[in-house]
Amino acid sequence: MMAGEGFKALADPTRRRILELLRAGDMTAGELAEHFDISKPSLSHHLATLRNAGLVTDERHGRTSCTAQYHSYAGLGRMVHGLRGRSGRQAMKGLIMQKQEKPETTKASTGIPARVWVVLMLLCVLNVVAHLAAMPGLPERIPMHWGADGGVNGWGPRWMASVLGALPLTFLALFYVVPRIDPKGAAYAKFGGFYQGFVISFTVFMCAISWLGELTVWNLLPGKGAVNVIVSGAIGAFFIGMGNYLPRVRQNYTLGIKTPWALDDPDNWRRTHRFGGAVSWWWALADYAGIFRRYIA
Repeated sequence: MMAGEGFKALADPTRRRILELLRAGDMTAGELAEHFDISKPSLSHHLATLRNAGLVTDERHGRTSCTAQYHSYAGLGRMVHGLRGRSGRQAMKGLIMQKQEKPETTKASTGIPARVWVVLMLLCVLNVVAHLAAMPGLPERIPMHWGADGGVNGWGPRWMASVLGALPLTFLALFYVVPRIDPKGAAYAKFGGFYQGFVISFTVFMCAISWLGELTVWNLLPGKGAVNVIVSGAIGAFFIGMGNYLPRVRQNYTLGIKTPWALDDPDNWRRTHRFGGAVSWWWALADYAGIFRRYIA
């Protein structure tokens, strides 16, 4: 192994992070990929560079296992010792600085294009403006809650409609911020459209149900039980979406079934969310069966 090749390999922060991870034990390429927001070909290139520099080895036992050589940094001192004079001292100084610096983190991305955020924000702002414009024409108290029989059983001041109208904008701000503070925020860009679909559908749903009070006052709903059918139907559709996309969610600390063992083990996370997806489908079917039995049959 040439010392120059070793230092060249260590110049990249991603490769230094790989060595840090391998110090804890052997890992497969798939397990390493869970810690980076890069493509599999890019990860393979980094592993090949480290392997060519003699810093990692791989063994094939049905699947590839990448193992750090000499516990990561143990062999690097000999590389530096092989350099002479001033260049050797500079190399050692650079190596110490590299070892002390924190692993570089990739900027979290929501995986949602900026134009989608802009459109949703405009929708939420228009929703608030429309509620404020409608408020003067409402009675002092408006419907706020509906019972199991579909009748109104809770009332509130008319300004509550505007408060409900502002909720979608509040949730949208949370959806924008959460991936940027989540320790595993880089995983959001790998959800395969799940996060984008969730944010869009939830925002539109919240904007729609914020008008139920006004629609009831204006007698624009079909009849008794209409609110329950609308809300329960939307919830059923939401669970159908969850059933389709939940198995695609990557490890994160915000969305999904966040049991301690699922967060600790990628394989447990995948199995848990496959099961959760199936349960979501059954929940949706039970929801629609209840709607049919109570309000239609």
